[in-house]
Amino acid sequence: MKTITELKALYDIMYSNYSPDFKKMSVLDATDATNLWKAIGAKFPPYQVLPDTNLVSYVKNNILASLYTVQKGADLIPTSKDDQQLVMDLNIVREKEWAKSMVGYYQFLAGERAALLNVGYTMVTWDETLKRNVLKNINPLKFMRDPFAENLKKAAYCVEFDELHETAFTSDVKYAEEFKKYKASAASPDPVVQIPGAPNKGAAKDYYTLLRYYVKETNENGDELVNEYHVINNQGILYSKEDIQPSQFPIVELHCNPPAGRLIGVSEPARIFANNIAYNLMDSITMTAEYKNQRPPKFVNGQSGLNIQAFMKHGDEADRTFVVNGPSDKAVTYHQFPQPSPLIGNLRMGLLKDIQLVSGVDGRYTGRDTGSIITTGGTEEMLNRVTLIDTPKILEYEMY
Repeated sequence: MKTITELKALYDIMYSNYSPDFKKMSVLDATDATNLWKAIGAKFPPYQVLPDTNLVSYVKNNILASLYTVQKGADLIPTSKDDQQLVMDLNIVREKEWAKSMVGYYQFLAGERAALLNVGYTMVTWDETLKRNVLKNINPLKFMRDPFAENLKKAAYCVEFDELHETAFTSDVKYAEEFKKYKASAASPDPVVQIPGAPNKGAAKDYYTLLRYYVKETNENGDELVNEYHVINNQGILYSKEDIQPSQFPIVELHCNPPAGRLIGVSEPARIFANNIAYNLMDSITMTAEYKNQRPPKFVNGQSGLNIQAFMKHGDEADRTFVVNGPSDKAVTYHQFPQPSPLIGNLRMGLLKDIQLVSGVDGRYTGRDTGSIITTGGTEEMLNRVTLIDTPKILEYEMY
């Protein structure tokens, strides 16, 4: 069994390798949540118009609708006549358990994360009280595995973590006693260790990070087994279980695109992310230019006798009268800002076409553009050809 020092060392190894991917995923996730400009840390003047045509969400949602709204399952096939009734009964049990545990919904949730971040995780555990499977989807920003393994199945260890209120520890018989000891010995008044995905420390009073480690180890007989450790704030072990059954990680991973040796891989939204920024920046430039020319700086001739205070307050309003000395066109001059380049429209359209080309999500993929095809059969055939791009994703889905 591992000590807390050994577990912390495993965490440090994982985090050092996952940190660059976490940063990229956090930006993608924030962009999907309509926080593009904040996510990229852009600084603009107060008058800047900041549109958010969310092409990242557009690509993600269409891939999600195309692939992950259909649940996947496997039926047993009998190999002899004697097995037919048994296999039929097992398939019925599987279907009922599938529906009871809402497996299709959890597949959809993992697919939503995979469509955006290229990876989703589902945990399956056993509830001894209810005597049934319990499914949980894990935020990809709150999971790490052995970074030197080819995939999760071949990994030597992994960890997933959550932020929980202290009542979750005091009310759980597995944690209550050790949690009291930990809280009494904690030196810092702020209990939260800042971990990726965790809430801000200042807003996390009475919240603690629970990390669940799963580690492959060897017993005295040389047999490989999986041990489970529940750790609070990476500082103390609250609970451990030796040789969990079945002897494998209770977590499966879903990739949208093959990771190709990387920890996470690259999703379609990630591929079009830079173009999404450029597209919205073009809109921002155009709209801000129009806005500025509606409210330009004014140059007032001091000899005109114009009431400056009144003009500053009401000069942009209709049906107002101001008394000036001499010609009115000599009293006030408006600054004219440069107009945006006439090429911006073409550049925007070019970026949009590039996004569709790179992601494969265009009018034909979404079924909104069927060209000259008007028959139902012809439309279905066209969609089948267009969505061939999804075949690698379907293979990854079936592996999951």
